[in-house]
Amino acid sequence: MSGIYFHIPFCKTRCFYCDFHTSTNLGLVEPMFDAMKKELSLRKDYLMNNTMIHTIYFGGGTPSLLTPEQIGELISLVKNYYVVSEAVEITVEANPDDLSKKYLRELYAHGVNRLSIGVQSTNGHILKEMNRRHGVKDVFDAVYNALEIGINNISIDLIYGVPNLSSLLWKETIDSIISLPITHISAYHLTYHEGTVFHRRLTKGQLKPVDEHESLEHYEILVNSLKKVGFEQYEISNFCKDSKISNHNSSYWNGASYLGIGPSAHSYDGNSRQWNIADNKQYIDALNQNKSYFEEELLSNVDKFNDYIITSFRTKWGVQKRMIESFGSHFLDHFVAQVQPFIQSNEVEFNGDGWEMTSTGFIRSDLIIEKVFYCEQ
Repeated sequence: MSGIYFHIPFCKTRCFYCDFHTSTNLGLVEPMFDAMKKELSLRKDYLMNNTMIHTIYFGGGTPSLLTPEQIGELISLVKNYYVVSEAVEITVEANPDDLSKKYLRELYAHGVNRLSIGVQSTNGHILKEMNRRHGVKDVFDAVYNALEIGINNISIDLIYGVPNLSSLLWKETIDSIISLPITHISAYHLTYHEGTVFHRRLTKGQLKPVDEHESLEHYEILVNSLKKVGFEQYEISNFCKDSKISNHNSSYWNGASYLGIGPSAHSYDGNSRQWNIADNKQYIDALNQNKSYFEEELLSNVDKFNDYIITSFRTKWGVQKRMIESFGSHFLDHFVAQVQPFIQSNEVEFNGDGWEMTSTGFIRSDLIIEKVFYCEQ
């Protein structure tokens, strides 16, 4: 179940929390589009053995800054170079204020059948503090415009643990979002990444982060509120209705191969990881001059084991005993010994076939995953 990811590294404005590779220099959009088409052509053999493509994902940045024709052309090229499933999931990340009926109608005509809308909050004050450029009304308009056009697989992104976001305001955001006819919610705790406006303000003492108690309260409000209305938590930060998981992200967590196109995009073929230059001009110049534009790391057996743990343990499916055994018996011995304390603390359960984190375990998932990693002596 392989996928192709396009990283569109442009935004009209930069959010104060964002550390993704992106630029507000929109003058490079056209040369970037041409360079990405060339990379896709050059790497058409990366996913070997005529692997079928089940997902195509446009992330960023702000992919909705591309025209529907540009997105459609990239989709057509994928179909030219690869065997693509008739049931392919094609997702476009978008800002709410970009999703007019005309834009959505044209996306849909090119085969886009899923949206991931960056909402983050439905509180106007919090949106302003994060430097988001949309308003609350834009969110509702975007969802109902998409439904009217025929796109009914809609995901909403939210952020919690934000300064000045009280539990009451967070609950109000969740309640407003679950009133919408959507199928998926991704919710992430704010991280103060170095280089962001929020990180600079934090180091200068200009903002106060939420404390651990507030963070936990936000998370519990999220999980409990979504569970009451039929959303299933299938990964630490991801919830769906009617089994509408993100097939693209789930393929990452299930160890499928994928090809990443664009600056900073990552690729994985089961034996190596590759990552592209995280610089727009250098990426474009390298493609135009037929120079190297990515780095590569060959994966050892230990790397593959740790990759499996960090991706699978985050999901409701957990890690499977047979998969751990496939890396070698000493990996299983190590894992069983390291995970035992978390079983005793009811943060991990053994179901006969493998190990799953409980809802309590999800809260401390980073620690649990770190403890069961295999470190070469």
